[in-house]
Amino acid sequence: LKVNGNSALITTLASKSALTGGPETDALLTINRPDGLFYMVFIAPASEFKDLEDVYNSIVQSVRFK
Repeated sequence: LKVNGNSALITTLASKSALTGGPETDALLTINRPDGLFYMVFIAPASEFKDLEDVYNSIVQSVRFK
């Protein structure tokens, strides 16, 4: 995966929501930058995560580094 020309990794995690107690999916995006690690975490109820993937992808593609 490339984000603004930078190699990126996405790690998908599953956990129990601290808010609802139900299952949630977390996607951790990491990008190694010269000045340190850049990361974003996307969290949604497991049953809704697929419905939000396009939104998350739009957010990721909007990332710009100077």
